[in-house]
Amino acid sequence: MSNSREYPAARKIVEEIRFLNVRTEDFAACHSVDDEFTVIRRKTGDLKASCRANEPGFAGRIREINQAHRYLKDLYEDGVIHSFSQLLQDPHTFSDQEERETMLKNRANDILSGEGTY
Repeated sequence: MSNSREYPAARKIVEEIRFLNVRTEDFAACHSVDDEFTVIRRKTGDLKASCRANEPGFAGRIREINQAHRYLKDLYEDGVIHSFSQLLQDPHTFSDQEERETMLKNRANDILSGEGTY
């Protein structure tokens, strides 16, 4: 059952998590949102470490990584999200983009309301 509060950023959250190269399986051993954010922080560090200072666009790439991490960190620290992993669960069983978006929005609303649990 979903909460009446809309959470339009579900897609952005998923995009930022994926941008940081975090995959569903990375959360396999997580038991809380704290564990999940530790994974996000580790993957952010790994991604930044893979960037080479002598490559063109280095500063811009680091800036993008930091922005994605900051966005997710703000959600975590504000207690807005109760599970990053639930948003990453693969919606490929849906054939229609609109159905996928609706499913993500509903899942986000459930997570925000505390109904989505481990």
